Amino acid sequence: MPSDSHIEPSESVPALCVAGLGNPGPRYHETRHNIGFRVVERILSRIACEEDGIAVRTEAGRTLYLLDERIVAGRRVLFVQPQTYMNASGEAIASIAGEYALAADRFLIVCDDIALPLGTLRLRRRGSSGGQNGLTSIIEALATDDIPRLRCGIGSVPGGISTADYVLSPFPAEERASVLTMIESASDAVLSVIEDGFDRAMNRYNSAP
Repeated sequence: MPSDSHIEPSESVPALCVAGLGNPGPRYHETRHNIGFRVVERILSRIACEEDGIAVRTEAGRTLYLLDERIVAGRRVLFVQPQTYMNASGEAIASIAGEYALAADRFLIVCDDIALPLGTLRLRRRGSSGGQNGLTSIIEALATDDIPRLRCGIGSVPGGISTADYVLSPFPAEERASVLTMIESASDAVLSVIEDGFDRAMNRYNSAP
């Protein structure tokens, strides 16, 4: 991904694939683990589109991912929600990489992060998964950790509850306003990456909530 310039379009290869991570189905929609899905949904609701562009990609009778292609600031951008469940996100991302001839640095993965306080955003070009199972799966599938990501803080796991139970539980009522603010800010950050370049977006949005 260019370090100090806009993301440039290509005749055949999309400028960027924004992949929000989560688990499919209504039972998971409001859970902490599904922030990535919700950020993608919010971005799509903000971008004008003349027709419904959602495509469903299947393989061997099961859904791999949902994809909506939009033009943002004159650039062709794919917005994706993997349907392989969080821990197998890499399967969907590898399929997209192959189908659209996308290098790892042309992805922007949006996911939750228990290492960050609620509402905090962190854009990074590369790095370890930090224990986020979706990122772990993607790093293994693409065989590199040079994968840009936007981490959305959901707060640390409190005592007396497992990490799995925590991330698969909904936000309590007192946190929901902060969550909506974070989703809006994360949407702004993704659009800024596309429109302004990664460095400017990182400088603008890597701050405390």
